Amino acid sequence: MSEKIASSELRAIYDGRFRKNDLRDSDSFYRWAFTELQARPGKTLIDVACGGASLLYHAKRAGLHTIGLDFSGEALQLQRSIDPNAKLILADG
Repeated sequence: MSEKIASSELRAIYDGRFRKNDLRDSDSFYRWAFTELQARPGKTLIDVACGGASLLYHAKRAGLHTIGLDFSGEALQLQRSIDPNAKLILADG
């Protein structure tokens, strides 16, 4: 039987990974994902488990309103360094 990891332990693991910046996909992946969403300007995109929020970045550039939620404070801090006005929520998804 696998051992259950506490939410706080998992959060610490992800925070460490985001400090090293090794949980990021390529920009081309996010552009592809955004294209697949077929979202229109003015609509709202809510990204649960947004990580460093690259999808939010591409969505905002396309005219969408964005909200990001993640349980990693490091991930959200990374996003705030890119977009100080980002609407972000620190919480479990």
